Amino acid sequence: MEIEDEPLDEEAARILGPEPGCKPAEEADLHPAIIRRWQSVLKNGLSLEERQALFQDLAIPDDSMLHAPALNPEIHLHLDAVALARDRHLQATQNCLGAALLAHGQAFSCIIADNESLDRPFVLDKLHAAGKLLTDIFHQQTQSRRALILPKVTDKVNKKVLADSAADGTLFGSDLAAKLKDAKASAAVGQALFASGRKPAPKGSGNADGRAPGRWGPRAPTSRRAAPPRPWKGGPSRQQPYPSQSTRSARWQPKR
Repeated sequence: MEIEDEPLDEEAARILGPEPGCKPAEEADLHPAIIRRWQSVLKNGLSLEERQALFQDLAIPDDSMLHAPALNPEIHLHLDAVALARDRHLQATQNCLGAALLAHGQAFSCIIADNESLDRPFVLDKLHAAGKLLTDIFHQQTQSRRALILPKVTDKVNKKVLADSAADGTLFGSDLAAKLKDAKASAAVGQALFASGRKPAPKGSGNADGRAPGRWGPRAPTSRRAAPPRPWKGGPSRQQPYPSQSTRSARWQPKR
């Protein structure tokens, strides 16, 4: 069934809200006004205020089958922080799905129960709320997939390119290869600029053993001659040889 891009009536336009400036893509049997609104949420997600307003309007009872099951206290005590954070994220996703199912079920129930006087504004409002929640979940799952991959990328330049790339038909954009190539070329140019400004160290600036000079640099040579060692009092100088045995014997001969 082909649906033309006709202007919405006043009631439908009020329920769907303002239309974002997105070009509608070719989708099967979807009104272009719906496509444009869903494209915006799929790309950017819902704001916190919008999500909270939908949850207040679609309040799920605690005992409802659409409410996410709570984590058992016995299990909570034995999980680390990472596991608890992951469980909280999945629980929030389940509650968002539960609210979307509730809105869808309320609209569906209204259609089934009353065939003669259908409450069209009520049905449109619930279906629109369900569509917003489901597209927001779609956006969250896209971000979760990206978050699982980014820590595996070790190169800082490539990681920044991936983080700044928006998802389209692919998780990191269809032009990812070109962006990575341009980033690599830019990084090489930057390294060459910084390397050209470095001055090589002068020859002989290190120590004799190849180590870097100390805090005050290599010690300058001095022209002052070392003083000769002082003689030991009571004995011969260290630079003079001790007298031989014959000399000592002749020195201590008694005078006649």
